[in-house]
Amino acid sequence: MYKEPWHSKRTLRKVKVWKEIMNKGDFAYNCKVFCNEKGEIIPSKRPSKPKQATNYVECSFCSETYLNNDLWRHVKSSHSQINKKLKMFRKHQVASAAIMPVSKVAEPAFRENVLDKMSNDKVALIARNDSEICSYGQRMYKKIRQTPPPTPVHTSRNETACSFLSII
Repeated sequence: MYKEPWHSKRTLRKVKVWKEIMNKGDFAYNCKVFCNEKGEIIPSKRPSKPKQATNYVECSFCSETYLNNDLWRHVKSSHSQINKKLKMFRKHQVASAAIMPVSKVAEPAFRENVLDKMSNDKVALIARNDSEICSYGQRMYKKIRQTPPPTPVHTSRNETACSFLSII
């Protein structure tokens, strides 16, 4: 029986497709873990010491899960050609937070203009997933949507999320 060498184009294509399928499945599972705050994250590379789920982010290009500190290295080594082609100079953690699920209450415009631009930290994670904080933020966003600077919405949402954390 003939077996293809592991380095042939056909075999490498199969490996690439299989990895994409695995990444999509891992991403779907990790989204459930982020939303429910129960379970373990499936990272692309296992860390030496166990980490909390809030320390992980998803790559916006390939949906692989990495530690906050390691995402830039992955993007630089794996997706440098895409970055150069698209001329993208952006914060990768903010971009990865944009692909994560948010509260069902959040409207698309509010998500795009406010939630997706928040820094990726514990406060932002709670603000994205809590329906009361999202509805309050949306009301504030609708009030000041006519005036461009979104800074007051970010600041007050972070303050609300911090006060929510202090209650818990």
